[in-house]
Amino acid sequence: MPYRKGHHPVQIHLAALTNTGAVRESNEDAFFVASANHPPVFGPPTQTVQLVSRAWLFGVFDGLGTARDRTTASLTAAEMLPSQIGSYWPQAGCEHLARQLEKAILAAGQKVFAMSTLKLEHRGMGTTATVAALVDQHLKIAHVGDCRAYLFRSGTLQQITRDHTLVEHLIDNGKLTREEAKSFEHQSVVMQALGPTENVKVDNFSVDLTLDDMVIVTTDGIHGMVDNAQIAAIATGHTDPLACVNALVDAAEKAGGHDNQTVIVAKMVPFQ
Repeated sequence: MPYRKGHHPVQIHLAALTNTGAVRESNEDAFFVASANHPPVFGPPTQTVQLVSRAWLFGVFDGLGTARDRTTASLTAAEMLPSQIGSYWPQAGCEHLARQLEKAILAAGQKVFAMSTLKLEHRGMGTTATVAALVDQHLKIAHVGDCRAYLFRSGTLQQITRDHTLVEHLIDNGKLTREEAKSFEHQSVVMQALGPTENVKVDNFSVDLTLDDMVIVTTDGIHGMVDNAQIAAIATGHTDPLACVNALVDAAEKAGGHDNQTVIVAKMVPFQ
């Protein structure tokens, strides 16, 4: 796989973890990870993953409204993404890859929408989705909903994605301040997700990465219980991806564990 001039060959150490939490009876979150030299891994049923590769495709999903037959929109979407993107990745150019990420998310959304309309037990199904591709030190993200992607670099945490929530909409329109948002009663209202409608708007983000950067992708069971300052402190103290995902889930559990928790951490390290 080629590397851009001026970039140093890297490996990407990745860890993923999903957990039901202290309150929920079932896990409606999901994740997938896939690489050029590892077949896709899905969680659940897998709870924890720790792998190394030179390029990664991964995503987290937060299901809305589990069907009566226990089908989750989150895992349905997660299982669809690698097959949708596989023929283009990692050989495709970065801009082409970004378009394929968006197309894959839209296709997953249409599948969940079709499922929700065809069977009564699937009515109301939906899922948020934040999907990333890491190739040649380029990070491409496609995003719908309120999962989050962060960049942790040199001790500083930057939120890459923006939440598609009522809270964020009101803040953007000057109807609510960040401080008021902390006690807003409709924190969990998501304004965009895959499944409730046939088509959605997908946000796209691009970041060029450097050595020692960490990409952190979480469902709101993490970032809803652990604020950005705490996430930054945990990433500072746990530089190994597996240690970091475990510490983030532990922090969410100690804060009450009110929701399912799913997190992926990928770290850029020198190629050996």
